[in-house]
Amino acid sequence: MEQIEHKPIIKTLKLMINLALGLEVAMLFAVTAIFFITITSPEDKLISTWPVEVGSITQEYQLDATNDNVSDFALYINQGNIEFVADNLGYYILKIVDAVFILFITISITVLLKRIFLSLDKGNPFITANVDRMRLMAILLMLLTPYSALKSWVYQSYIRNTFTIEGEHSPGWSSFFETSSNSIWLSWQIDIQPLIVGLILIILAEVFRLGVIIKTDNESIV
Repeated sequence: MEQIEHKPIIKTLKLMINLALGLEVAMLFAVTAIFFITITSPEDKLISTWPVEVGSITQEYQLDATNDNVSDFALYINQGNIEFVADNLGYYILKIVDAVFILFITISITVLLKRIFLSLDKGNPFITANVDRMRLMAILLMLLTPYSALKSWVYQSYIRNTFTIEGEHSPGWSSFFETSSNSIWLSWQIDIQPLIVGLILIILAEVFRLGVIIKTDNESIV
């Protein structure tokens, strides 16, 4: 196969990928350091915020925590969120896993992209390795959708089991939207965009797989 032209464009893309990878690795170390400093410092706190939806509720309600490890909590009806801080090992592990998992997926996809661009630089993109890389990228991307659903479920369960609402009519928590004035809906933050992009990548990987077959047939004829 003839060498792919537009080498300057490929080199620019490779440079951008290398810069992105360097920034992502730096962010991983920075996030780890920030978590360590926050956990060990009595003054710094890891604040969690989760969106809520309300029906006809117009007044501010007060929250009461059933867990002594939870502090600085508030329900903001006008802003549409609940905010809280917890001081226990399980809470810290949850926050760290959330940040590290996203960075791990991002770094892994960037590394796979870098290897694909290296094959482009060599003028040989239609190889089985690139097909496998695209499929792996698709799987990693699509993992973000069920992960976002799992994260929503974990936060909703934690909020329902930790906080009670004090106020007129004593509204309760709900995982499904209700227009009644006695419920506050904990939103589902499910991101389906990674799933869509992942499906597109699977189709693109299939195109590359067919390209590999055509290339192999042509080479065998020659």
